[in-house]
Amino acid sequence: MAVEVEIRKEGKGDELLLKSFIGEKLAIGAYDDSWRFQVGKTGENMVVIDPERPGRGIMIHLDPNDRSSVKLKLPIPAAPHDVEVFVDVVTRVAKEWDAAIWTEAGDSMPAGVFATNENNIKDFNDKAFKEVTKNLIDGKAPSFCIFAANWPLYLSVEDAKKLKGDTEAFGKWLSDKQSIDAYYASPRFYMKDGKVIGRYIIMSDCRAIFPKTPSVPYGMTHEGRPLECDDYKVVIGTEEEMIGEIGFEEFKSKLPSAKVSGYDENDILIEELSEDELRSMV
Repeated sequence: MAVEVEIRKEGKGDELLLKSFIGEKLAIGAYDDSWRFQVGKTGENMVVIDPERPGRGIMIHLDPNDRSSVKLKLPIPAAPHDVEVFVDVVTRVAKEWDAAIWTEAGDSMPAGVFATNENNIKDFNDKAFKEVTKNLIDGKAPSFCIFAANWPLYLSVEDAKKLKGDTEAFGKWLSDKQSIDAYYASPRFYMKDGKVIGRYIIMSDCRAIFPKTPSVPYGMTHEGRPLECDDYKVVIGTEEEMIGEIGFEEFKSKLPSAKVSGYDENDILIEELSEDELRSMV
């Protein structure tokens, strides 16, 4: 679910400057294969976020063969602040480009008129989030995956009960989860003896977010098909050397309990491990 618009320039479009998308406080980049935000990365598909209040990212698509339009999308549900950022970016780009804004319904409007729809978008967002939390509480899903601004997050049934469909509270939850200083671990995949293997990496003195169960990131493919992997291990090392590797479940079982806490429905937070603690695992 999303709110999508297209900004169209009459005639040949002038080159859009990246600063038109970010203004004074936002950041632009792109996602890697694991949906982690890479600041400064550019291309056809980019993302704008507010690094001071990370919620969800605003998707931008630039067609390399058509410089007269740009498409922007806000994933829903989002934080109310995300809606404000989305409206701000769309109106600023339309004004600076002297272009019209087209909605999914096929309506065209100038930037000033589009800006008046902010409350309508917030109302739509409120209803969508209430539906998501209700579905979780009613047992229709065990969790809800959110492709958030910096990395994926998973909303649990208990989270849904606490947030009670309140998008302001949801926005704070998104920001709090993404404002911690930690490495979001994601597997790297290799071919070995004709088989796909997945390897996570953990380094000494590095706070990290690890999955409870290893998996292939959403949408990752191999030779045109969804990537499948059932061989996961954790590579353990320091900045100077690789210490060794162990099975994923063995790694989890050897983690000091005092260094592990819950992060979200699918992930755990591992506090910094010393070199000695890591060596003792191998």
